[in-house]
Amino acid sequence: MELSEEELKNKINEFTNNYAVVLFNILGKQIHISVDWESFENAKKPQRAMEALYSWNGYFVFGRLIEVIEEFAVKYDGKSDIEDLLDAIVIQCVNKGRTVDLDGTNLIVKSNFSKGSMGALKKKRLKKLIGNLFRLTTKSYRKLIEQVCIPRAQQELRETLELTEEESDIEFEVDWESFGRSEDLSDALSNLTYYSGWYSFRNIARAFRYAIRYDEISKKKLKKLFTKVRFVHIPGRGYKKKKAFVEKSTIVIYGQWEYWWGGYLSTYDLQALLRHAVKLKKLEKKKKENKMNKDQVKKKIKLLRDVAESYYIRHGHLDYLEWILSSPIFQKPDKLDSKAFNTFMTKFVNKEKKENEEEKKKKKKKKKKKEKFIYGRPIKKINQRGSRQDRLFCITNKNLYTFNYNYKKSKVLPKTIHIMPHKKWWYCRYGELSSSGGFGGDLAKKGGDKLNVNTDNVQKVSEGVGEISNLISDKEFGVNFISNYRLKKPNPIFKKVAKQLGPKILMVFDKLVETQIEGKENLPAVHIPESPKFELSDIFKIIGKSLAQEDVKLPLITFDGFPPASLLDVIALLEETWDKTASQPDVKLPNLPTIDIAWLLKNALNTMREMKDLEFEFPQQPSLKKFFENIFDSMQDKAEESLDDIELPPPESISLVKLLNVLKESIENFEEKVPKLKVAKQKLPEMLVVIETLIKVSEEVPVINFPPPKSLKILRILEIINNVIGVIDLPSVSIDGLDIDFGIELPKLPSVDIDLPGGKFLKYLQPAKKPPHEAVMYYPREKADKHLCKELCYIHRAIAMCNNSPSWVSRPYKTKINYNATTFGQLLNKTSKGKTNKHKVKKDKKNENSEEEQEENENEIEKEEINENKEEKENKEEKENKDEKENKEEKENSDSDQIDSGSD
Repeated sequence: MELSEEELKNKINEFTNNYAVVLFNILGKQIHISVDWESFENAKKPQRAMEALYSWNGYFVFGRLIEVIEEFAVKYDGKSDIEDLLDAIVIQCVNKGRTVDLDGTNLIVKSNFSKGSMGALKKKRLKKLIGNLFRLTTKSYRKLIEQVCIPRAQQELRETLELTEEESDIEFEVDWESFGRSEDLSDALSNLTYYSGWYSFRNIARAFRYAIRYDEISKKKLKKLFTKVRFVHIPGRGYKKKKAFVEKSTIVIYGQWEYWWGGYLSTYDLQALLRHAVKLKKLEKKKKENKMNKDQVKKKIKLLRDVAESYYIRHGHLDYLEWILSSPIFQKPDKLDSKAFNTFMTKFVNKEKKENEEEKKKKKKKKKKKEKFIYGRPIKKINQRGSRQDRLFCITNKNLYTFNYNYKKSKVLPKTIHIMPHKKWWYCRYGELSSSGGFGGDLAKKGGDKLNVNTDNVQKVSEGVGEISNLISDKEFGVNFISNYRLKKPNPIFKKVAKQLGPKILMVFDKLVETQIEGKENLPAVHIPESPKFELSDIFKIIGKSLAQEDVKLPLITFDGFPPASLLDVIALLEETWDKTASQPDVKLPNLPTIDIAWLLKNALNTMREMKDLEFEFPQQPSLKKFFENIFDSMQDKAEESLDDIELPPPESISLVKLLNVLKESIENFEEKVPKLKVAKQKLPEMLVVIETLIKVSEEVPVINFPPPKSLKILRILEIINNVIGVIDLPSVSIDGLDIDFGIELPKLPSVDIDLPGGKFLKYLQPAKKPPHEAVMYYPREKADKHLCKELCYIHRAIAMCNNSPSWVSRPYKTKINYNATTFGQLLNKTSKGKTNKHKVKKDKKNENSEEEQEENENEIEKEEINENKEEKENKEEKENKDEKENKEEKENSDSDQIDSGSD
């Protein structure tokens, strides 16, 4: 029987008086409980809002509130705090939001009761809000931490380290300020103190035990190095930001304690931190005592290798590597080099481009994060022509740079800047230079640039150029550096038509999707990790939200001991019951959309059409897989802020009866115990009986609408497609058969047979092939420098690992660096001797030369450069004359042979 508004008000006032008596028994103080009826009369759905206060004897509103106040007053000794701050409780209905405010000594509970019981504040949320208002959350957990968690962890550490009575315990400290910034303080502190601090305070004791047992670190060493542990909270519900460092003798642990599963560091990760810190201290001590011998250097390399494969680096914590590199055992740039790196970073890497406001609006770009300098040193670089160059090697958090710097003029030479993004980095290696033709290594060092190599049938500099070098002894620069990045120059024809061809590429891709994917049977299923996962509690919540939006009268259901409850109130009770249950049954919803590869490809195409200047490599054997790989590679370097996100299709609407039958079947097949339905410790019928009752009265209830899933970035969609498209067996196709009009204006091409569209013409649009992977090679100038090569390898790998997280980057490995023997002789002649301009600057500073002398030195540098160019030109002319002379002699010899054969 449905009650009128006046009858509902009278019943609810009775409930408030009863709950006020309960509250008096808890606090020993009279607290007035009232309802702001005016706010309920102005609600969108006044009748439903009042029914929410009436259903379940007012438990969802008044009962939850009293239980939370009782918990803080009794369990956490907050009775006096609540008595001082609380005189009255007022319930208000608002059309948006749910919160609790303190107006003087009046506790105002605001909620959108037009949604029925679904709009009431849950107990967990109430506990958080009231605890923060009365400052009881921190107080309650501080008591637990100080009286239970810390003493227990200290006792375990005392037993592990065998501390005597005279030795003090390791201190534990909580950064309460960082926890105060958390979005859900109650969750954060609850996880921190879970099981007496098993995953936090007591985790430290386990890490110490593991370090002693498996890393063979002495207890005495651990006692000496570590005296304090501090816990800091990182707000948010992620898990990737958790990390740890050692600051002097304090272990600082950063955890995302709001996120229960994975918000804390594992015992093995903390063990690795202890291991790295102890080894670092040992090496620093040897460095201070000037005992860094060969064995100690090997230990340093081993430490770097361990760091590069640790959890911290694999999850992108570059600051962990910075902490390691800040140690004095690693070489730092001197004053001149530091100035060079600072100039390069400010004037080139992080230089801000001036843009109009209109351009900013059009681009819609987010503010670009500045790159951070991580490591740098002078090197000898071998360019793609095989010439040795003095360069500065600079690694930032995003890229690897090499550049030339004029120390005299304090200027970076822009044309010498080369970039290698860490995202494209694949592997590096180290080792001595060798030759497939029998030359190289020590032989090359002995001969220098005077080494005579047989240049018969000399080949042109080809793919092997990136691995060719001139070994000239120079003790200051201990490492040679070569890379296969950008070895080949683009085809000049392709350059001219690339701008016209780029936007047309998607036409070919669209045709391939149409001919090879659409309508094809047995396509592999596409799993999208970001798709919503529906647990039983989530589905009941969706049902409740969908019904709350409908402006219809819902059927009433009566249970013994309770007034009639609407269908919406029963759904709210089911949702709360399953939400508190640890494990829930699997539910197979029949209305979920099927997303196949064709749908993803079509939607990705529609989004990519907005892109301009798409750099694309036309595959030699056109296929959908190959086209997509090339497009995916091209998109990696493109900013996606200006592109629209792709919206995934939502689940279809479904009738409530059909959905409840699916849920009933899932509960029947549930192997674990089904939770009991209770309201204020009063039991209701069995779960399945309640759901059967709902099915009987839900025939005329509106259909249930599911919310749309979150949209995804275009690059994320492309990544998902890239993982699937490789397993589809699709043949190559002929571009001629696709009937596409490219509409390209051709440049004048000498002696080229052109047949448009496609066909032979496309063969001439092949750009230079990129290397299959980006490789960097380090090798020593002298044998003693091989450890420095390893050091650079592992530093480079660690930074690349951070940038490619969570993908794994290959380990550096030792190898012979080969080169083409026939090109070795040519390249040795290109070598330049002499010291860099940095030597001259150092010499000038030492002798304090005058300005005139400095000008003379600059002129000397210029003269040397001119002489070097002149010498190189003369060598080239001499070689050409020699080749011409040899050809002439060969011709004369062949003529004389013909004469001799004639006389014979």
